[in-house]
Amino acid sequence: MMPNMSMAGSVHSHPTPNTNPSGADLALFARIGDHHIIVGAPYNKRSWKCYDRQGKSRVLDVLDIEFDKDEIEDDFKWII
Repeated sequence: MMPNMSMAGSVHSHPTPNTNPSGADLALFARIGDHHIIVGAPYNKRSWKCYDRQGKSRVLDVLDIEFDKDEIEDDFKWII
């Protein structure tokens, strides 16, 4: 994360299909951002859930967008 930028949230995985936030997850959610994704086994397009900072399930639309590789590299050279 770059300095002076706010975080949208977090993403992490659970080793089981259970994507419900744990107590530790809720403590993290309360500190940063408002979109927190938990991915559970089998780690496919439907095995994740998004939560707000209170741990309530929320809708997060997923967009299928193709990017031009050269355009991405030009936009993010400052990160590398």
